Amino acid sequence: MTVTDTAAGRAQAYRQLANLVAFPNREVHEALQASGVEAVDGDGHPVGVPTPYEAYEAEYIRLFEIAPKRPPCPLYEGYWRGRDGSERRELMAELMRFYRFFGLSLGESVREMPDHLAVELEFMAALADREATAEAEDGDAASFRRAQRDFLRRHVGNWTPKVNETIHEVDAHPFFPALVAEIDAHVQADLDAFVEGEAPCA
Repeated sequence: MTVTDTAAGRAQAYRQLANLVAFPNREVHEALQASGVEAVDGDGHPVGVPTPYEAYEAEYIRLFEIAPKRPPCPLYEGYWRGRDGSERRELMAELMRFYRFFGLSLGESVREMPDHLAVELEFMAALADREATAEAEDGDAASFRRAQRDFLRRHVGNWTPKVNETIHEVDAHPFFPALVAEIDAHVQADLDAFVEGEAPCA
């Protein structure tokens, strides 16, 4: 699915991807198993989720979670922007300005930091939802499209290629490299379409 599809469809796609890349829980794992959802690896072969749940969770933590030692493939934008602590603080502040400008905040139930991939994908879903609402009400949908383009260019689309490249260089259950590749392909396709379809902001 790309930016040329409906805003509502784009929101749904980003929300699904965010749900898949968020920290695992049994409900999501059971839903994935029940639905038969599969990622597709680089050779075009479908890959199911690791089972049982404990194996799924353990592999996610090993690959992605912040630990005393850096994991092979962190899902935090700040880790791909340099190791300097002040730089990550500036990034967090910029992300929170983005979120607050559109009246969004991280609820108490959100366990992730503002620069986690799942949070950034959820923000893209929220912007697409706003675009769909504006279209239905004859509002300023273009402003929400510009916001999506700018957020992809400045944030999520700027670092998912690095995650995708790195996870294919480490030993991992094939579901996770396939999932990351799918996310990166989706993000880059939308970014390319936004850039080609709209003039840059002044």
